[in-house]
Amino acid sequence: RLYAAGDRPFFEDVSHEKPVLYLIHNLLTSEECDMLVTATQGKGMMEPMNDGQENLLEKMLGNDKAVGVEGMMLWKGQMNGHAGKQIEERIEQVTGYPSDHFSDWQITRYADGARHELNHDRHPIYDPVATITVFLTDDPNAGDDGGAVIYPQVKDIPPIKILPQRGMAVVHHNSDQTGKHDAASLHGHLPTSEGSVKYVARKYVNATPLPTSRRIVLPVLAALTGGKLPRWVRTVHDAIIDKFGLENGTVYFEKLCTNGPMLLLFLLANLIGLVLKSKIYGRSNSSSTQSSGTGEETGKSKKKRKKNKAALKSD
Repeated sequence: RLYAAGDRPFFEDVSHEKPVLYLIHNLLTSEECDMLVTATQGKGMMEPMNDGQENLLEKMLGNDKAVGVEGMMLWKGQMNGHAGKQIEERIEQVTGYPSDHFSDWQITRYADGARHELNHDRHPIYDPVATITVFLTDDPNAGDDGGAVIYPQVKDIPPIKILPQRGMAVVHHNSDQTGKHDAASLHGHLPTSEGSVKYVARKYVNATPLPTSRRIVLPVLAALTGGKLPRWVRTVHDAIIDKFGLENGTVYFEKLCTNGPMLLLFLLANLIGLVLKSKIYGRSNSSSTQSSGTGEETGKSKKKRKKNKAALKSD
């Protein structure tokens, strides 16, 4: 069932429950798709999704089932440019979800038979209530099932296969109407066809607004590297989680992200104050030395004049 037409985004219902599943055609333009793909280009930007690293800052628990898939989280948050903000506003208007509940884009690349085995989108800290998956490229081999997204446990209908279509979004709910995890949201990506490359961008929708660390601090740290979070930040996060556990570790990491920049600004302000103070003190000492030298010369001049007067009297 279609709800609109033309180049504007429009809906296509797939399933109303177990899981709630629908398509949004034309969610992104071709230019916006190209922009997201281009953002992943560059040495070291994309990494294997099943690299054995937990990386709870950027990955879902099911990412270990991504075979031959490369990906990255494109950290933008409040640092998003005009084009990025336009996309978030559009998704907010079309889906009804508030944009401050959105994760940043997780972009993945499937090539040479890469696939994502059946999995659920789960996270021990930020468990998403819904997932928005957008195809950034078309299927060059339309007609086969290469690169299709599959939902094998949809209620009362046969397994669903959705072929890649550039700019189209697949939205499924990970929770049912009671807020409990919906096991029917099980999904996967079939292997890509020979010679084809598929790019996919995902946004995870959280039940509550994302914290300051994810909306401001981490995007600022990633800005210097084109939106890719430095590895040391991920290492620090995982170390804190390992040390203090999920609940306390998350709180401590958030405090570190919030208070850390304030402490650095305080130290920087003190350092600048010390530098300025030393310069002012140096100038003061220099002025005192010059004044002292002038005084000594004045005293010598007076003595010399007295001697000259004495010599004149004696003559």
